Amino acid sequence: MSARSRAVRPLGRFRSLARRFLSDERGTTMVEYGLLVAMISLAIVTTLMVIRDEILNDFTTIADTLKGDTLSK
Repeated sequence: MSARSRAVRPLGRFRSLARRFLSDERGTTMVEYGLLVAMISLAIVTTLMVIRDEILNDFTTIADTLKGDTLSK
């Protein structure tokens, strides 16, 4: 076996491995679901950060109203 053929064999194995790796789609669905969950979580967190002050004001108003109703009885 010549030195050239010995050098080509690992390259052929690498190409075969790379082709097999790129065509294998097992696990891509899990990655897609993971990305989907991450995007939904980001949207929820962003929305809550935007409306945080409004929610806080609403709960403060409710608490103040309940205190007022309790004291007047």
